[in-house]
Amino acid sequence: MKIKILHYLLLASILMLLLTPVTISARSFFKNKVEWINLSTGASYPVYSRWGKGNNFSLNYQFGERIFYQAGLDMTQGLTGGTNYIVNTFHFSAGICDTSRHFLAAAFVGPSLNFGKAKIPDVSGLITLWGQTNSIGLVLNGQLFFRIPSAKEFGFGTEIYANFNRAINYYGVRFSLLFGNGN
Repeated sequence: MKIKILHYLLLASILMLLLTPVTISARSFFKNKVEWINLSTGASYPVYSRWGKGNNFSLNYQFGERIFYQAGLDMTQGLTGGTNYIVNTFHFSAGICDTSRHFLAAAFVGPSLNFGKAKIPDVSGLITLWGQTNSIGLVLNGQLFFRIPSAKEFGFGTEIYANFNRAINYYGVRFSLLFGNGN
């Protein structure tokens, strides 16, 4: 049953990515449509301290008019603590957005598909094992960007995010660059 759900989520993500060019080419139908891409990097903090602090990188595409959608890829890697871990997350979320001449603020929530592995020492501490994990989770993402008034297509800001799943729950703050369509 779990594998079927993973396959359906993966199929939906692929379909959404294939339809993205159609969405972009249909821009003339959506005069007030807002869309942007952001690249982000920052710190990641697992809920359980035994996992240790990590780094996070994210690439997200957001679009919409009244209801906004976000599709993205997050990569988190633990660097400190007794256990190393790597989590790759694909997510598709829905949310709200408010824009002005100088600012863009948005909040999203939605499902995620997480693929990860952890390097865990055994009881003796002599042998290190890599454990593989796949899980479905919930992603929360809040964004606040300052848009440069002379170039509304570019901005910078911060994101607060969280990913709750069966394997490794984590949250954090990222610095982010915004590339948008100027709406």
